[in-house]
Amino acid sequence: MAFHNSTNGVIAQINMTPMIDLLLVMLIIFLVIAPIHPKGLPAAVPQPAPSARAATPETNIVLEVAADGSLRLNTHEVNRENLPLTLTGIFRQRNDRTIFVLGARELLFGQMAEVIDVARIAGVEGVALVTEPRPEGSRNNGTNRGDR
Repeated sequence: MAFHNSTNGVIAQINMTPMIDLLLVMLIIFLVIAPIHPKGLPAAVPQPAPSARAATPETNIVLEVAADGSLRLNTHEVNRENLPLTLTGIFRQRNDRTIFVLGARELLFGQMAEVIDVARIAGVEGVALVTEPRPEGSRNNGTNRGDR
């Protein structure tokens, strides 16, 4: 369509109404064609293996090393010679292979390392060291020497 201007003559402009009509018709067509519910690939969700064990929650296993070197597994006394066999029997049947080790302050690092090595050999995957909170009023003052 051409319009006449009094100063220059003819002004060429595109009529937008048919283009907008065409755009709206195409939008409606695409909305009708597109599926309302998108479909994905079928996925098989893994199911947990059936277990013969009871559904009771597992308790934490705490190995306590006393200052004299004696060992307690939760509340039971354990000989150092029987520790590998006892831990192997316990962790063979458990899903959670973490042991909590609590040592007396007087123990040397080597004594604790021996117990941790025995636990690792017995099938323990995670070792958590149990610590005691500092008494109120004691501060470290930026050093790592502890309060011994």
